[in-house]
Amino acid sequence: MKLIGKTKLKFESLFQKRIANTSVGASTVRGQKKGTAKTIREYLENINLGEFKKINNQTKYDIILDKHTNKLANAKHKVIFGFARKCLNIFLFEVSHNTILSKKWGLNRIIPFLELPIDNPNEKRLRKGRTCEANWNWSSINKLGAEDNEKIQEFARKYMKKEYGLDRVYFELYSWRSEK
Repeated sequence: MKLIGKTKLKFESLFQKRIANTSVGASTVRGQKKGTAKTIREYLENINLGEFKKINNQTKYDIILDKHTNKLANAKHKVIFGFARKCLNIFLFEVSHNTILSKKWGLNRIIPFLELPIDNPNEKRLRKGRTCEANWNWSSINKLGAEDNEKIQEFARKYMKKEYGLDRVYFELYSWRSEK
């Protein structure tokens, strides 16, 4: 399929819109206030993916991720940090693995920097492998702050490298529904 000009741009934006909507599904937003899903979906649809094109290290990635987390936290329907971060991480995982968007924006380059989307099941699975070096507080996604998120992400990074030789973002693939 060969697309040109505005048609190609529209096609790419349709992929982004689709991923924004599937990233923030019913199970993802369970327990959040009404209007949160719509706010996040609209925000994700409009992220300029070109911002990620020149990222070549974790620090640059974290700056952009923090910027978008803060924008969501201050959106019309304020979104709490932990939930905003979770949705951004799910979305960025999906767009970076989408052939069309990844090729257009070079998003495969950000995969090593992507965070694991933190939620109750992922935190519970990570806690099983936790050692005394990993020391974070957790009660729910709604109470997750930046400092504990950073501790969880660092533990996930080390754990996945040691156990599987992979980036932390793939933790969920190995643990999802693995428990009986």
